[in-house]
Amino acid sequence: MTRVFLDTNVLLDVLLHREPFVHDSAHVLNRGFKGEIALYSTPLSFSTCMFVARKMLGYANALEALKILEHHINVATMDSTQLHEALYAVAPDFEDMLQYYAALAAGCSHIVTRNERHFPQSGIIVLSPTDFMQLSLE
Repeated sequence: MTRVFLDTNVLLDVLLHREPFVHDSAHVLNRGFKGEIALYSTPLSFSTCMFVARKMLGYANALEALKILEHHINVATMDSTQLHEALYAVAPDFEDMLQYYAALAAGCSHIVTRNERHFPQSGIIVLSPTDFMQLSLE
């Protein structure tokens, strides 16, 4: 099964119904919910989502939404290896490098993000939610 890493912005698009991004991002999540792909993210993404979403949804509602996502998203772990790789990577965004190396360690073949330029363009296919929707995966 295709392993797809979801960047934090994709999760926030869905949690906060951010237009015009919510539809394409929700489509990616729905593919995972249907079992067509395996979804991955990190605890860092969940933490960031809680920090942002609680301001708009309230703590209890944000927590409930994250609990629903947690049932469908596999956890890509981060340890000292991913930290070291991110620290020494030449890239514009440290947090995205942590995410990239966690996705790589989890065996993800795709990263879905709206910040494509922040990720290396080798090792993992990096696509926007819109571009990912166009893929036919087997």
